[in-house]
This record gives sequence, C-alpha cells and structure tokens, in this order.
Amino acid sequence: MPPALEERRILTVLFADLSGFTPLASKLDPEEVREAANLCFEHLNKAIAKEGGTVLKYEGDLVMALFGLPLAHEDDPERAVRASPRSPFLELSREESRLLLLEFNLIIISNRFRGPKDKGREVHE
Repeated sequence: MPPALEERRILTVLFADLSGFTPLASKLDPEEVREAANLCFEHLNKAIAKEGGTVLKYEGDLVMALFGLPLAHEDDPERAVRASPRSPFLELSREESRLLLLEFNLIIISNRFRGPKDKGREVHE
C-alpha cells in the first residue's frame, strides 16, 4: 500500500475476562449467575463507551474493546485504563453489589499500528 494511503497510530486493546463462574454457579441459581454476569458486562460497556472505546466482540465471558479506532485520541491508553472494570462498580446499588461475586482479569495492550488511512478520521484530544 502506498505510504500516502497508510497512517501510523497507536491502538489500545482492552481484554476483560470474567472469572469465578464455576464457584458462583455452585452457590447460586443459574438465573442469578446470568444476572451477575450481565450486570458486570453492562457496567463495563458503559465505562468503555464513556471513554470513547468500542466493544469489538464478546467471546464467552470475555470482552474485547478497542481504543483508537475509528476515532483516535492522544490519551487512548489512559482511556482504556480508566474504563477498566474496577471503577464502574463503585456506582452500584446495594442490591446490585450482592451479585458481584465475579471479577474481571484484565490485559491492556497498546502498540503502534500501520494501516489504511481513514479519510474522515480526526485525532481528538
């Protein structure tokens, strides 16, 4: 691809994997386990969107989100950290917090990427 059609940018990927399903399933009804998982994903999705990230996919109990595409920000790596699942749970009600027997394991990867130039893309600060 000619250099004029490519650009370099930093992309950051957040992997958040829910752990604790097996022990939780032995203590609660399946509906309660599903409710707990859905609650965790709901709060994580809100935090990702608030920080300008995009959820790419769900795979089982894993969420994969991208920061820096389609819109790049100078602080995308920091945005991924701020969207990490630890912070949104502080806003839960007492009833919701009883369901949080699950936790997320996190991996955040940030690296330079060379790819096709997005004609309509702007870098936001």
